[in-house]
Order: sequence, then structure tokens, then C-alpha cells
Amino acid sequence: MRARAVVSVLLSVMLIAAGPAAAAKKGLRLTEHVSKDPVLAWILTVDDLATTYDGILQFVNRVADEVEVDTFNAKLAEFEATVGCSVRDDLLEQIGPEVGLVLDLPPIDALVAQIGADPLNGLPATLGKLGMMATVQDPARLDGCLRKLFTSGDGMVSDEDGIVRVLFDTSDGEGEEGSSGFGVYYGFQGGVMAFGVSSDFVRSSLEPRAKGERLTDGGDFVRVFAHLDKQPQMLTYVNVPRIGEMVTESQMLKVLIDATPQAREIVDMLLQPELTGMGIGATSIEIDGGTRQTTFGPSALTGGAMYAGIIAAVAIPNLLSAIDRGKQKRTIADIRSAGTACEVFAIDTNKYPGPTDGFVPIAEIAESLEPVYIRTLPRVDGWDNPILYWSDGQSFRIVSHGKGGTADGDWTGEIESGPTFQIDADIVFADGAFVVWPEGTLQ
Repeated sequence: MRARAVVSVLLSVMLIAAGPAAAAKKGLRLTEHVSKDPVLAWILTVDDLATTYDGILQFVNRVADEVEVDTFNAKLAEFEATVGCSVRDDLLEQIGPEVGLVLDLPPIDALVAQIGADPLNGLPATLGKLGMMATVQDPARLDGCLRKLFTSGDGMVSDEDGIVRVLFDTSDGEGEEGSSGFGVYYGFQGGVMAFGVSSDFVRSSLEPRAKGERLTDGGDFVRVFAHLDKQPQMLTYVNVPRIGEMVTESQMLKVLIDATPQAREIVDMLLQPELTGMGIGATSIEIDGGTRQTTFGPSALTGGAMYAGIIAAVAIPNLLSAIDRGKQKRTIADIRSAGTACEVFAIDTNKYPGPTDGFVPIAEIAESLEPVYIRTLPRVDGWDNPILYWSDGQSFRIVSHGKGGTADGDWTGEIESGPTFQIDADIVFADGAFVVWPEGTLQ
């Protein structure tokens, strides 16, 4: 699909732009185009991207064999001929010397609600303040190349009050053209380009912000960067206090966290003022023929501890998942033991324990099974919710409602057998076998 090739080229531009910083300059112009108090901002100066691109091609020529190089060059030439512009001269050479990325988010509950109500348009709507910016050399030349690039990728390009809208059709071909799709926007003004999923982001980013509304006017930003380089070639800013507020104010997260004691302990630890009282900043400047990088923020989140924090951010969700998977496996083992006891009971009595009046706590049939058919009948699942039992005498069901503790169905009739993939899903044992079980837990 041509759209995939377009995305690949744009990602390549971003990766090349993340290369070595250029010579020091007086401040970063793009800081005036970023609003204060974003969740994240990253701005850097870059070497001439066309020269960097040439260096990459030369490296390919050195390390690849002749056939691979010829194939690469042929595909690149074919792509440029199809698009109608040069990746090097019309695209890369026109970007810089500054590039930036900014991310802002609405409250977490609003974000989830918007995406849930309208999955197709919800994500772009909630990520309206996510975008890229760059200073540019020749806006008209870059614009011409971008239009050709997007059009070659099946994008529909249109002008809307001074900015460009690119719509990619996501329909399956049965609907009206352009009736279903996702769009991106970009525009140019005063040698600055803005690119994002929202026209509002693009329009607001093209104009320098008024004094008091710029990135550098944010209270937390000022506190952090009072300790960092004043004229950096690169700056990164993560608004940790804002993130902490988003987590604290989310009712949805509160419900989820309160349901798991271990998660509550971890979140309370991460939301301590020592960790969330100040954001994280990083700068880079050229000095003594090399590059000096400096960070400042909560001590537990910068320097060597920052890497421990990154590891923790990856490990903690995996740990919580492992805990729940362990509880699932314990629940399955207990239900299997109870089900086996019911089967042996039926061999002796020609019926299953019961009948019951709907699903009841399995403790109600303990007297029928203990200690002859099972020494101690399991009463609760891994999350301390009652294991439930139903029988009409000729058939039986044993059910755990999983981590969520609420029923996914009544499970008394015919059941479509198969694995489930959600930690909250029910676990169902019927007439000697599991019919609904968590994927990967029956080995």
C-alpha cells in the first residue's frame, strides 16, 4: 500500500532529524511556538539533513554488497519517480535547523470516553495537541514535495483556510469516497512548519505564543530549567506534576487501582511529592569539541535512578500481570479439583450434588463432598471471590468470575467453548471439562 511507503519516509525523516546536534545557536526558536505546561516537549537543532542522508547512503555502500546497493538505489529511484520529488533535495534539505515534538493530553477519563464513543475519530480528537514542528528553508518547495508524497500514498489533499488537510480513506471500498478516514494537517508561516492530527494544533503552533503563554513561561518548566543550560542545542521536558495530577484526578484509574491492593501500594509510592513535585528536564550543548548533556528533576527520576525508573515502569505492569496470571492458575487448579470431586460423587450416587436454585456459593455443597470426595473443598478463587456452583442433578457448572468479580453470562445453558483473553473474564468448568478458560493457562 502506497500510504505505508509514505509513512516510512516520514518516519525516516524523524530518525535522521534525531541525529547529532548542530553548532550552538542563541536559544531555540521553537520554544516560542510551544504552549506552556504540555505533558512533553522535545526540541533540538540538527545537522544539515541532506548531508546526513548522504552519509547514510555512503555507509550503505560500504557495508552492503553490490547487488544489495543496486537494489536499494533502484527502489529509491523508483519511489522518487513515482512521487515526483527528491527525498534528499526537496524534503530533507528543506527541514531544520530546528525540529520539535510536543504532546499534550486531556484528562484520562475524557480521553478514554472519547475513544470509546468514537474509536475512529476519538483518538485524533483526544491527541489534538500532539504534533511536530520544524524551522524550514524553502516552505513552497517542501510543501510541493509533501503534497506529491501524500497524494502518491492515496491521501486526498485539500487547502483549508491557510493550512493543508490530508485525508487517508479507511473505508473498505463500499462507502462513499472520503466518508471514512483519518486526517493530518500541516502549514507554514514565517519559516516555521507545524504538522499534527488537529488543525487547531497547526494553526496555534505557527504563530509565536504571547508572553506568558510560551513553553518557557510554565511555572514547572522555569523551576526545572533554572538549573540547566540557557542556550541549548537540545531540550527535553517532561511535566511530571501534570502527569501526577492526571493520574490522581482519574476516577476510572482510582476504581481499577483500588481493586488491586498491590497496585494501590505501587501507585501511592510513585505519586509521592518527592517524585511528582517537579518535572524532568534535559539539555545538550557542544563544549570542548564534544557534547555535554545535563538533566535536572526529582533525584529518583534522573541520572542513574532514571534508568531504574524506566526499568520499573516496564517491570511493574509485568509483575502485576504475573500476579494475576498466578491467581488464574490457582483458581483453575482449585476448580479442577472441585469438578473432579463432583464427577466421583456422581459415579457413586448417579447424580451430581444438588440440584441448586441457580448459582450458589460452592460452600453450600461442601457437606456432600467433604471429606470423602475431597479433603477440603475450595471456597474462593484467587481474588477471594466465592467460587459458584450450579446443578440440575444431571449437569453441573463451577464458575469463577475472575478478577472483575462480575458475571459474563448465566452459564446454565449451552456454552460456546473456547479461551478468553481478558483478566476479568469468567472461568467456567462444565460436566468434567473447562469450557471457558484464560488463554495459555491450561498447560
